[in-house]
Amino acid sequence: METWPGIDPQEMEGIDLVHASLPALSFQRVEHYVPPVWPDGTVPKQMHLDCVVEDLDEGERHALDVGATKAAVQPGETFRVFLDPAGHRFCLILSDD
Repeated sequence: METWPGIDPQEMEGIDLVHASLPALSFQRVEHYVPPVWPDGTVPKQMHLDCVVEDLDEGERHALDVGATKAAVQPGETFRVFLDPAGHRFCLILSDD
């Protein structure tokens, strides 16, 4: 996984993703973290992102290449469910365009 030069992700307390014309996303490290469980919800999700892609297969390849895993449950045909390395669920959604 690519990171910023000289920064060890394991030592980071948090990160802010900022763009002048878009909403910011902030992430913080949580001690004693327990990942969410999906779809049964014994530990509920803490966040969810939907990412629109032009091609689901290409998007899937990229997600897997950067560390995501494909969820065992795939409830739709126009989107795919993945989990990031910490266990958070996110979806790749096929663009309407």
